[in-house]
Amino acid sequence: GLRHDAFGNSDSVVDNDGDYLETEQKFTAQDEQKEIAGMSIKDLVDVNKDLLGLSAGMSNLSMLDGPESKMGSGPSTDGAEAKAAAVAASLLALERDLAALPAPSTAAYRRALAECPEQVSKERKLAHIDYENGNTALAAQRLAFYWQVRLDTFGSNRCYLPMTLAGAMKDEA
Repeated sequence: GLRHDAFGNSDSVVDNDGDYLETEQKFTAQDEQKEIAGMSIKDLVDVNKDLLGLSAGMSNLSMLDGPESKMGSGPSTDGAEAKAAAVAASLLALERDLAALPAPSTAAYRRALAECPEQVSKERKLAHIDYENGNTALAAQRLAFYWQVRLDTFGSNRCYLPMTLAGAMKDEA
């Protein structure tokens, strides 16, 4: 007979002697929705940071020593035009800082640009810049490190898929 967990998944089988035999547990899309529904806003923010590669475990990277670029070093204005110019300047500085990193450290990131540009969107780049308080040199290191960790963790077949149950995690469900 099967024993079921709180989500209705079977987590063990009873053999002929009545002993429980452990089986592999499955985490379904329904389980994921239940888990998300029970999360606090702080937990959801933390998960989003993890998905974007902004988790605390990746801080204080020092793959390359170099000049630090700061976003917003000029006078601040509230105009949309000034904000757009600052965003464009930050993204340009980030690309410059990525280009300054050693090619092997940015290879996974460069491949992501080609294979899954939606995973390396302007918004995601800006999230890395924001996490590093506008320091584009550190954001470049973080972004390159994030993609390398993702490649090392998921391999080249799943690294560039979205981090969802239907994407990179499909074999985990």
